[in-house]
Amino acid sequence: EQLRDGDLSLLEILRDCEDKSDMITAFLSVLELCSMGSVLITPAEDGYLVSFAGGNVEEIVESISAEADA
Repeated sequence: EQLRDGDLSLLEILRDCEDKSDMITAFLSVLELCSMGSVLITPAEDGYLVSFAGGNVEEIVESISAEADA
């Protein structure tokens, strides 16, 4: 959701996590979105920048949910 408003650093995404389990889930989600071509991860001065690459957000969420159910 936050990525539609602009790029975020990976650290910003992980800072919003409440515990280690949430952090792992967020990191794996970013990697999955990257493998689907929905986000791009690029090096930045202070870590990595995550950018929304486009696509239908509802279809992306459905695809992730379907994979989780499998």
